[in-house]
Amino acid sequence: MTDKPDRPPTALFDATGIRRQAAAEQTGIATACLELHGFGPETSPSVFQIQLVVNVNSYPFIVLEGTIGGDIGRAVGTSWIVTEGSFGPYLLIEAKNTPLVNAPADAAALHVELGSQTVSISGDLQAPDSYAGVYGFDKYTSEYAHTTLFKGWQDCS
Repeated sequence: MTDKPDRPPTALFDATGIRRQAAAEQTGIATACLELHGFGPETSPSVFQIQLVVNVNSYPFIVLEGTIGGDIGRAVGTSWIVTEGSFGPYLLIEAKNTPLVNAPADAAALHVELGSQTVSISGDLQAPDSYAGVYGFDKYTSEYAHTTLFKGWQDCS
């Protein structure tokens, strides 16, 4: 009978690639919480909570899905859904404002009239565990400056 080598535990890394925590299972996915601080339209301060489900077996981490909440503008009956992105040495997030599954039938029309359709967020890694960059809505992808904090491998609750 041969001894089987122990499988190393899945490791979670921070945005710089430094090992921070061993996962209980080798699932390859984890939830990350980021918090964007910036100035939005008319220079009002904004704080967005960005919750991402990422592939931790890649670096930079590839975003599989996510949501954006907080002070981000949205029409009634809609939510911000992350459509693609990654984070590591750079932060790249694309999201769209979509009608909720249980929204009234006229929510889609309201969404087009009142809210932005897309948001783009980009930034460069800073120390400690943050990103400095720009974000913007629809075709204006670099309208506003931001600092986005990596809050940890957890839900943004």
